[in-house]
Amino acid sequence: MASSRVVSLGNLMNFETHSWDQKTKIFPPCYPLNPIVTTPRIPRDFDYFIELLNNSNESDVKKGLYIHVPFCNSICTFCCFYRVLKDQSLVKKYISALRSEIKLYAETNYIKSSIFDAVYFGGGTPTCISSEDLMEILSYCKENFKISNNAEITIEGNPSDFDDKKFGSFLENGVNRLSFGVQTFDTLMRQKVLGRRLAGEEVARVIRDVHELGFNNVDIDLMYDLPGQTIEDWRKDLQTAIDLEVESLSFYRLRIYQTSKLAEMIKSGEVPPQSNKHAEMYLLAIEMLRDAGYKQQSVDHFVLPSKEHLYSRIRLMPGETLALGPSPNGILGHYVYANVRSLEEYLAMISKGKFPIADGMRTSAADELRRAMMGQLKMLRVDVNEFQQRFKNPLDVFSTVLSELERRNLVLVNDREIKLTERGMLLIDDVLMAIASS
Repeated sequence: MASSRVVSLGNLMNFETHSWDQKTKIFPPCYPLNPIVTTPRIPRDFDYFIELLNNSNESDVKKGLYIHVPFCNSICTFCCFYRVLKDQSLVKKYISALRSEIKLYAETNYIKSSIFDAVYFGGGTPTCISSEDLMEILSYCKENFKISNNAEITIEGNPSDFDDKKFGSFLENGVNRLSFGVQTFDTLMRQKVLGRRLAGEEVARVIRDVHELGFNNVDIDLMYDLPGQTIEDWRKDLQTAIDLEVESLSFYRLRIYQTSKLAEMIKSGEVPPQSNKHAEMYLLAIEMLRDAGYKQQSVDHFVLPSKEHLYSRIRLMPGETLALGPSPNGILGHYVYANVRSLEEYLAMISKGKFPIADGMRTSAADELRRAMMGQLKMLRVDVNEFQQRFKNPLDVFSTVLSELERRNLVLVNDREIKLTERGMLLIDDVLMAIASS
């Protein structure tokens, strides 16, 4: 394992704010790859990947399809994801290349024998391109891949892109879940700090409108520990979401990347620094959402009881994801890969008939164990018997690290389950890094 992943468990007691570096964060779905790969290279174990694609998929795990749409109408001050400003000529080139990538995979035995249970359009901002373009992509996926009749189909979007006709076409074409990056309903915070256009009340109106249009599974993202945000501000955001009866809600602590515009704004004094009350804000969210009848699906994701988010589970449980477009990571069989990050490189590789992979590797049995353990811990608990049936007894495999995590009150362990404590939820990144380096 790379030495950079080795961490001191003695540091797991600390709540101090650490300098955030994308390259050191552990993402269970793409472990053990570095999640940020910027330079195209010959992927490791590529011969194995080609051999894998030439054979049938005999795995019984759930499978997801991810399509990265890299375009945005504007760039938010905090964003670290790969995105480019929308240009219609680029959109057309992207769709043409994406169709070619879809065809590359669709002609392989592995994908021909795979059935996809969930489809997810992420970005970027997928809804910034036209409904005709988005539905062309979805239609082409349906033509070339086996997508289950009751598949969960999600489109991420910006509330500012809403209109009845556009979102109505999504419904007509089988999209059954929307995910809005709301971040906050506080108008001043949205517009001055985050660089979002709509006022908070306009965002709330859009959520009511899509419900009235017929969507019965609407997810929103909220952020906490925003610059200048108080506990009461956060409480109001949560209460607004609850009052709107959104079916699903994810909330994330704002990570300020040093290359972002927001980092410059804080450094210059244009906006205040974070309050560093993230622990209190996180626990408040858990309390309010549980009291409102939501079920906690993972560390940072709550759903109404009948609205479990399947794609998220596929990414965290032992599942497979075919990831398409520039920058996403996927896993097929025992091969984890990341596509090239830039749209220019993506278009160039596709034009040469190549899979647009920047890096990849065949995972070992030990990698599979660690990733499964990390994913299930992020979903709050590990069922010991179920884990043992698919892999090995986690109490034996991870005995040393579990003893240390339990000693530090990050997990609770018994013969039946391994469960995160509230403290473990707060320090989930450190827990995952401890498992990854065990």
